Amino acid sequence: MFKNPEFQRYLWTRFSKARVVSLLVIYGLFALLLAMMPGDWQSDFIKPFHNIAFLSIGIWGVYNASNVFGREVANKTWDFQKMSPMSSWALVWGKLFGATSFAWFVAMVCYATVLVALVGREGGVDTYALFHHTVLFFLAGALAQGCALLISLIGNEEKAKKGSILALIIGLVVVTAVGGFSTGIFGGIENLGLTRPNANVRDVLPYGVLIDDMTRGYMHVLFATFWVFVGAHQIMREKLKYNDPPFVWLGFVVAMSLYIAGLYASSNAGISSLVYFTALTLTYFTMLRESGDITKYNSWFYYVRAKDRKKIIEKTPNWAASSVVVLASLIVASAFIKSGDNINGSLFLVVFTLFALRDGLVIHALRLGQKAKGSYYGILVYYLLVYVMLPWLLANILGFESAFNHFSPINIADTAHQQGLNSLSLFFPIPIQSSLWMVTPVLVETLLAGLFLLKRLKTMQAQPQATQREVK
Repeated sequence: MFKNPEFQRYLWTRFSKARVVSLLVIYGLFALLLAMMPGDWQSDFIKPFHNIAFLSIGIWGVYNASNVFGREVANKTWDFQKMSPMSSWALVWGKLFGATSFAWFVAMVCYATVLVALVGREGGVDTYALFHHTVLFFLAGALAQGCALLISLIGNEEKAKKGSILALIIGLVVVTAVGGFSTGIFGGIENLGLTRPNANVRDVLPYGVLIDDMTRGYMHVLFATFWVFVGAHQIMREKLKYNDPPFVWLGFVVAMSLYIAGLYASSNAGISSLVYFTALTLTYFTMLRESGDITKYNSWFYYVRAKDRKKIIEKTPNWAASSVVVLASLIVASAFIKSGDNINGSLFLVVFTLFALRDGLVIHALRLGQKAKGSYYGILVYYLLVYVMLPWLLANILGFESAFNHFSPINIADTAHQQGLNSLSLFFPIPIQSSLWMVTPVLVETLLAGLFLLKRLKTMQAQPQATQREVK
């Protein structure tokens, strides 16, 4: 790490004699002020310095991590870094811990003071609780800053400032969540160890694993930390124009689907359904993100025609790769799901998939030829029209306002408004009694969306030919 050129670059800009001396002077004055307060100095030092350390890595560090990529783009130094011989991992580690290095320095100085105060406090401290609280404290900072860096990298270069704001918000939410978990298990820092977790209280997971609350919390934090840093590395490679096959993304979809299903389902039908819906959701959002990259699609089709298998795999969009997981989980879920109340559960999953396919075709048609990959105006209009305005208009015309008002994913099979729900199935995946009516509208809409996409493709192919004729 210390030999990382990117990390060293940030150290040179973040640290200076004046800055370090100023910090130590402020630290000494604050410590002197606290020492003059009534009561033992250990208790007076613990909470204030702990809060400063937490704010340093949770706000200052997250802010720096969320802006590191945006500043490179704004200062026009990113193009130079893309040409450097540094690896993608070196750039990730260097940027993350380099940009946040001074925030970590402040946090460690303050947290060291907290440790001294805790050890010297009358009655001592529970070393078991102190160890885990310290581990979770630094994991919270690393995870939050990693999330901020990942979100800022995902944000398109044209929207770097907006991506930085979203990255800051998500980073703050993450550090607060992990800090709250540690406090809930061990109590506040001033009462550390007084509420040691009861290891005998265990939850049963569907995979047959018995765990307590602390183990489950660690499992969440470590799982998220691993995939956040892997994701940041993959996006960094994408920014560096590497051609990577979608194997890492495929592994993430499988891991996340199985992880969520294992936590929140207790039967084969529930597990398989959650795997399907999780994989479909991830595929849907990555399809939305990749729909504007027409260059990648052109490359993929070129290598398909050239029958270059290696390049076909490299250029395959992530959403297309994870669609394999969606289809496989759909088949498995259809085998386990039970139908009831004259509703075909397996067919409903197919209908749900068709709605996602319909949206995907329309979104790709809308974004073809857009110059700015970050432009989502047309998609926003589509969602408002198809999922809000048209259903509301149809419900009012047919007199089914009550069905529209009562419509919700939790109450989609309300038999009291079944007639109105039948009409709304034109726009939403709703499990209704008529299998024919449930599948026919969305199937027709999907075919029309496919024709719309083909027309857009033909229009784009004709444009260059028309331009060439004008030049001649």
